[in-house]
Amino acid sequence: IKMELAENLLQVSGGESQLARVFSNLLLNGVDAMENQGNLLISSFNLYLDEPIIGYDRIERGEYVVITITDNGSGIPPEILSRIFDPFFTTKTASKVHGSGLGLSVVRNVLHDHKGYIDISTSPRGTTFTVYLPAIHGGDLDEFQAKSDFQGHEKILVIDDDLLQFKVLDELLSALGYYVSYAETPEKGIKLCKKTHYDLLILDMVLDSELDGVDVYLAVRKFRPNQRAIIISGYAESHRVKIGLNAGIGGFIRKPLTLEKIADAVRSELDRADTTGEI
Repeated sequence: IKMELAENLLQVSGGESQLARVFSNLLLNGVDAMENQGNLLISSFNLYLDEPIIGYDRIERGEYVVITITDNGSGIPPEILSRIFDPFFTTKTASKVHGSGLGLSVVRNVLHDHKGYIDISTSPRGTTFTVYLPAIHGGDLDEFQAKSDFQGHEKILVIDDDLLQFKVLDELLSALGYYVSYAETPEKGIKLCKKTHYDLLILDMVLDSELDGVDVYLAVRKFRPNQRAIIISGYAESHRVKIGLNAGIGGFIRKPLTLEKIADAVRSELDRADTTGEI
């Protein structure tokens, strides 16, 4: 058994015994698939999905802690793949190739009870079960509230078409003392900036619009030349992000967000002396 477990995983909410049952079933299934000899890989990482994934389940956009269990058995035959989570499903072929199938229906039901998902990829060289558990924020909020370095009373505008993402930011930043407003479209965000001075803009890079986060920042800079801002995105730092950073945006944060990343980036940008850049 080999493990590749990421550090600083986000938190999840769930029943310990139920989730233990999920992973014990998947691990035993992998051992059965290899007929008690072979390599089993367990890995974990944080993931932000900007768009749903259509796999065995439809996995909705959002922040997840992902756990994968991979065996190097002989795979699951295509003709039974669509039925392996059916209650009491078992065939002689299924038992021989990838365990009895018993317990897998429980796995899927428990994950759905936790608002989670499961996906499968399989080939004659092995099978990977991928578990998606929704990440939660706020578990370390007391710790951050106690750190005066992260606190403030400035006004922040979040421009993001993902309401769930805004709620995460609002919960954290409000607890730290900031006054948080929200715009779900670039156009509304720009209009709000004309009416009100915000100490900081938090801009999602990819918006459901012809304008992206950098476009919004450049538009606001025309009438608020010293506007402070940070960019967030589920993707790696792109050419467009670099344009924004050169223009004066103070920081880039890659999703999924953690309490420490967002709290530190917000305070650092608000305290930054130089807000000039190239336009």
